[in-house]
Amino acid sequence: MKRLMGFLLISLFLVAPIAAAEDAAESATMSAQDEKDALHKEVPLGVYGTPPTSAEALPVGEMIKVADENIGNQVCVWGTVSEVCPMRGCWIDLEDASGESMRIKVTDGQIVFPLSAKGYSAIVEGELTKIELSAEEAVAWREHWAYEKGETFDPKKDYGPLTFYQLNGTGAVIVPPEKPSSDESKDGE
Repeated sequence: MKRLMGFLLISLFLVAPIAAAEDAAESATMSAQDEKDALHKEVPLGVYGTPPTSAEALPVGEMIKVADENIGNQVCVWGTVSEVCPMRGCWIDLEDASGESMRIKVTDGQIVFPLSAKGYSAIVEGELTKIELSAEEAVAWREHWAYEKGETFDPKKDYGPLTFYQLNGTGAVIVPPEKPSSDESKDGE
């Protein structure tokens, strides 16, 4: 029962719809077949959700350095897609050259990141949140994550407490695997 309660609590943090998109959720949700097709899209290049509008995207590692002062703010990050939710494409993990990573969570069925996005670069905008899980909640979260990925779960392993940053994404652009910036030419100026 405690594990179920922990899982439900985790679901509130990780799976709840993004507040800004709640009104549009019913009309914008894809059909099951459209969602499946989007998940298995061969070439992931393109815009997902609302195109990012921020003039400056920080690498994930740089955002993590200033995360506590940006909790609740709309921010824009970039990195390489290292993981994609294999069930519904409702989250991606972005990683940068420093090895830092951040979970990007979107509303299920509104935005579907294709499995083929792994290894591509992405610019993502959304609200930055800080998730703090007790040891029990961390076990439930890791168990759910293992289930999604089809991996074996060891409930006896020490998983927490656990604190991480998550971006509740409103939109993303997936581009070829390189730094997604129009300002690259400024490096040589």
